[in-house]
Amino acid sequence: MTNTGIPELKDEINRKAFETVEFLYNGLDNGKLTAPQFSTGLDTLFMAVSGLVDRGVIDLITAGSDYVQENKAQLIAKRALYGADGTVVVLTRQLGADSFLVEIYRAGRRVKHEVKDYTLAKQATDAMNIMTDKLLAGGYAEL
Repeated sequence: MTNTGIPELKDEINRKAFETVEFLYNGLDNGKLTAPQFSTGLDTLFMAVSGLVDRGVIDLITAGSDYVQENKAQLIAKRALYGADGTVVVLTRQLGADSFLVEIYRAGRRVKHEVKDYTLAKQATDAMNIMTDKLLAGGYAEL
């Protein structure tokens, strides 16, 4: 900030870049962004501000990209799981939706089609992940 109390351009770019990273993280956490959308947002921000912002902002962007790479399996919106008895369970959650779809197939035929509704998109994401974990713990394998 200058002596006049007016922020310098670099300070403002740092602030806006940080706010954008925060917006992207919140969108991912709340289920409003998919992992690829989050990653694309970070990549775009990096290309726009690299060389213009402080190293700390670049580190924050890089940490987000690393997070996506390390947690890809937990961030996808569609999961297909195969049971030892030939049952296939498909869980699907649309971008930003406060619900997810459970479909169960046996011998190639759909035997169940159920929509699980929640108040918030994050609740739907969490519930879908819990259901996936329970199926995996119960002997299902991810396709």
